[in-house]
Amino acid sequence: VWLRVLGLDARTVLTFGGLGGIAFGLAAQNLVGNFISGLLLLITQPFQVGDHIESGEEAEGQVKRIGWSFTDIENSDGLIVRLPN
Repeated sequence: VWLRVLGLDARTVLTFGGLGGIAFGLAAQNLVGNFISGLLLLITQPFQVGDHIESGEEAEGQVKRIGWSFTDIENSDGLIVRLPN
């Protein structure tokens, strides 16, 4: 009823709602993936704060912090490198 009052067609509203949902899902995919990976890291604990790890060519150093979506590593230069989980 309120769609008729606003002069909108139900198919148009459903189409834009569906496209918006798809766009949101694709945009949130990376964030949700990093969050789940962080959760798995916290549960399985393959490494802990203080461990020395190497992440391919991205970073190598001592783990300083393991978060929900990022892991902070201090490299040999003393710089903190933040890696997505």
